[in-house]
Amino acid sequence: MNGLTDNYAKVLFDLAIPEEYINETKRLCCECPELVAALASPVVSRKEKHAVIEKVIPGPVQSFLKVVSDNGEADSVYDIFESYDEIVLDKKEVATAVFSYVTKPDEKRLTDIKNMICQKYHKTGVELRLRKDPSLIGGFVLTVGDDVYDRSVKASIAKLQNSLVRG
Repeated sequence: MNGLTDNYAKVLFDLAIPEEYINETKRLCCECPELVAALASPVVSRKEKHAVIEKVIPGPVQSFLKVVSDNGEADSVYDIFESYDEIVLDKKEVATAVFSYVTKPDEKRLTDIKNMICQKYHKTGVELRLRKDPSLIGGFVLTVGDDVYDRSVKASIAKLQNSLVRG
């Protein structure tokens, strides 16, 4: 993410549009990347973009998406929605985390990880995204916000290499 997409996400959140309209817009954008491409295209006129938005996008989201498109930021719409989702979860006291692994952990381990995150970050729940990453060689990397807990074999090897090079 970047500051601009985060700002758009905050504005979208502050508009207090019912989530079902935003979710429908996200679904449309994800299922039809041509829609986003058209809104981002410099070849398509502003008037044509607005007509497409009015025809396809749910009413309450139309004005927001027109501004995003008019400002040449339509290609960032996926990042805007991702940032928006993070804001919504944060307001609901739910942490978002990414767990990268080589071997998928069992349910007990995942529950333990979620409990640890809730406790450490004072949250009521966790949305844990799992990502298989064979490049880690072994172990895992847990990312919660800006905090990264790297317990991978890859990181251990890198640390060992650095210590051998230094001395």
